[in-house]
Amino acid sequence: MRTSACCLLLAVATRPALAQQELLHNTSFEEVTDKGLPTGWAQYGGGVPESVLKIEATARTGKSAVRLTDTGPNERDNRYAIGVTQDVPAEGGQIYLLSVWAKAIARNHDQAMNLQLRFLPGDKLTNIALAPPIGGD
Repeated sequence: MRTSACCLLLAVATRPALAQQELLHNTSFEEVTDKGLPTGWAQYGGGVPESVLKIEATARTGKSAVRLTDTGPNERDNRYAIGVTQDVPAEGGQIYLLSVWAKAIARNHDQAMNLQLRFLPGDKLTNIALAPPIGGD
């Protein structure tokens, strides 16, 4: 059984490196829809009971965090993927700063958590592995 749980994207920011304007909405996850999702964010995956997204009152900063729990098997086929996603407008040729804070409660390998960037219109996908220490702050 695979157990991966984390408070992911707690302090997430995407902004042009020079302008310092926040491009993401609700980066502290303090605004929540009636469906329990952070306002401005969509759920990625999570269509099985082993994958759960919930808003937690324990946070590194602010009042809220997103907790992603995956207790699916070690053999992976994307059925157990869970996360949040948000489209961000960006201009080609510009430099952007992206930061994320993640906390791992448990995981079975260093590729268990990823920051995934999808560049449109070409649909180029880039995964950046996040491997915070277990139980670390």
